[in-house]
Amino acid sequence: MRNFIKNRVIVYTILTCVALFFAQPVIYAKTAGKGNLTGFIYDQDKTTPVEGAVVMLKNLANGAVFQSDKSDAVGAFMMAGIDQGMYIFGVSSSQGDFNSEEVIGIAENETAKLAVALTPDAEVDPKAEDAPQIQGEKWVGKIISYDESTKTARVYMNQNLLKQDESFHIKGDKKKYNSETDFWQKAKMIQENGLAVKKTVAKHYYTLLLEKPALANDFLYIKKSKGLLLFFLSPLGLAAILAGTTAIVIIVVNPPGDASAFRR
Repeated sequence: MRNFIKNRVIVYTILTCVALFFAQPVIYAKTAGKGNLTGFIYDQDKTTPVEGAVVMLKNLANGAVFQSDKSDAVGAFMMAGIDQGMYIFGVSSSQGDFNSEEVIGIAENETAKLAVALTPDAEVDPKAEDAPQIQGEKWVGKIISYDESTKTARVYMNQNLLKQDESFHIKGDKKKYNSETDFWQKAKMIQENGLAVKKTVAKHYYTLLLEKPALANDFLYIKKSKGLLLFFLSPLGLAAILAGTTAIVIIVVNPPGDASAFRR
């Protein structure tokens, strides 16, 4: 498998069904217990086909590598006889090597479909350790890119959770990145791999629908949780937890009325 780390970039997964998937029949040799992958490779404009590109899969469990034939004039590729499992993938083309952070599931006797746009993004470091500190807020992620046509941003979540309908703050760093972005909104749409999710987790990429434009390298913040600090400072609060024989997970929520602010 080629060294995708050399030119580290993001491969945007486009999970909207493409008519050509159904317009052109794909014939595979039947292999018991194996799955297939078919799809299209596009340039970063998401419409121009990329010919001669090779898709590579690497099994997360055992490291096995599978490679497709080169994509044709319309960007179509095929890969048959893939072991069932979860895979990361990359694309090697005349434009360079593209490494994806996404995961593809391959099922026995089924054909997975994938369309990707090769989008160079080497200048954006997804880590947000350099995020400016904002009182009362906690940074949780960083914008990798923003698509004006769809009003969506690709975001790398560094830590914590962003939940559906939770308010978040997009703030640019004027001094370092020359960005004056500064607005709050609610998380009306959160997608991972094109599928809607209710919350995010650390070290994953997500797509967020934004109400205002943003720039690559803008930071994402949420309000710091209230009530947890007072709980631990209350008499025997921390001691009572540590004395327990089993681990418990405390989640801060916004309770209605007199409901408890904590739940197991």
